[in-house]
Amino acid sequence: MQKIRLKIQKPSDDFFKFLETVNLLHGWQLPSYSVLIEHFRYGNSGEAIWEARDATQKILLETIKSHSEFCRYIFGQSPDEEISDDKFWERIRFYETFRNDRETLLQTVEKLSNKSATENTGKTFINIISAQVLIEVNPSGQLTFKNIGFKNFENLDVRRFKVCPVCADIFWAFRSDKKACSKCSIIYRQRVFQNKNKAAIKEKRRANYEQNKKLKELRKKKNVII
Repeated sequence: MQKIRLKIQKPSDDFFKFLETVNLLHGWQLPSYSVLIEHFRYGNSGEAIWEARDATQKILLETIKSHSEFCRYIFGQSPDEEISDDKFWERIRFYETFRNDRETLLQTVEKLSNKSATENTGKTFINIISAQVLIEVNPSGQLTFKNIGFKNFENLDVRRFKVCPVCADIFWAFRSDKKACSKCSIIYRQRVFQNKNKAAIKEKRRANYEQNKKLKELRKKKNVII
């Protein structure tokens, strides 16, 4: 009986660019625009909306500019260049979408990756970060809701999200049995080989050491070249 192979959906180029940027930010905490606005508006300070926006803009700019590659990804320019207010507010939605998608990816990898389809079937996230929803009015005067969060993950096989054991980057495994990212695959195979043959390699080194030791002793006794 012929085995049926399921076709795995390949992620988009945007996804791989997104993944590359996520791996640049190991351990980074990215503040949420909406959370900051709420904090400055309704927190202890109780600032007006324009003051809350200014304070939020300052914090986010400092965060994004502190990593040049991330700044180029979000704003399309280096942190040394001045980022106008118009450019900031134009791109802040993209930043928030990236942040939400990043949190989704990290949680997905932590909870679902490297497990079988049976283990993952029916599993849901309860407290996952909310997706952004864009609400618009169409030409007929009706409200439309468009999900602009989690855009990178729909229909992707969660078993293909893996963490490289060498560099700790998250990567997409085109082959289900791939254990390390492409740049670390050779190092990973060498480590696996060394671990599997550790006892044999240790014994061989010991034998070579003993043999060399005997040869040195023989040279001293007979004063001969061997």
